Amino acid sequence: MEVLGTKFNVDSYSEKEDFEVALMEGSVKVVSRRKANEALVLKPDNKVSLQMDGTLKIAPVDDYDLYRWKEGLICFKNKSFLSIMKELEEYFGTQIKVENKNVLKHSFTGKFRQSDGLDYALRVLQKDIAFVYERDDEHQIIYIR
Repeated sequence: MEVLGTKFNVDSYSEKEDFEVALMEGSVKVVSRRKANEALVLKPDNKVSLQMDGTLKIAPVDDYDLYRWKEGLICFKNKSFLSIMKELEEYFGTQIKVENKNVLKHSFTGKFRQSDGLDYALRVLQKDIAFVYERDDEHQIIYIR
């Protein structure tokens, strides 16, 4: 990837094969590692992702809330309880184990300020569905019961 612009987001982790680059301003040149002759210059309000067959695919950015983490916001739209817990794990560097299966049937739309903390986010979710949570600070685990 060659950066030719100023505002972009890269979603790529070493344990995953895929990646995504979203561009807000400027331009970004993306070159496929699998197919060296494939290169794309991304325009603002578009994203490029690596497909299973190794090709690069451009699509419009359809939800800027995904990138608001840079502003300290955790945003989600019609996301399952479990996927929200996975995001909270990443943001706050802790493991969350969901033992209460009743919470899994719920989806949520909302936003949290990262600075409000994990306990605040869990308390807000508790207002909509019944669950308790317990912290194991020694092992950095939160249990949803």
